[in-house]
Amino acid sequence: MKSDRNGHQEYSTQEISEVIARYRGGGATMACFAKEEGIPAGRLHYWIYQKHSSKPRKRWPKRSEVASAPLFHEVKIAAPVSPSEDWVAEISLPKGLAIRFSEAAMPAWIGSVVQALQRPC
Repeated sequence: MKSDRNGHQEYSTQEISEVIARYRGGGATMACFAKEEGIPAGRLHYWIYQKHSSKPRKRWPKRSEVASAPLFHEVKIAAPVSPSEDWVAEISLPKGLAIRFSEAAMPAWIGSVVQALQRPC
């Protein structure tokens, strides 16, 4: 450990790793442990959660990076059938999508619905 121009103590990577290991091996709170070690609690927190984090920090995308594509896509069907509580056929599509059709649904219309739902948004 050495001091910088402002009198702050500088720690090597090895020293920081040893402090973190002692903290994790003990049962003291972060504030108590930092006080016992003579370092600011904020610095200890930084070492544990920021500087020596094994996972990369999550970066939120900027507004300009967010896709401008719509979240919902309208599906237009040529001849809609009135909704009915009774259904006689069910078609399961990938990703868990299931479509139920009433007895009045015509095969050509069912085909157009399935095709429309399989198109990318």
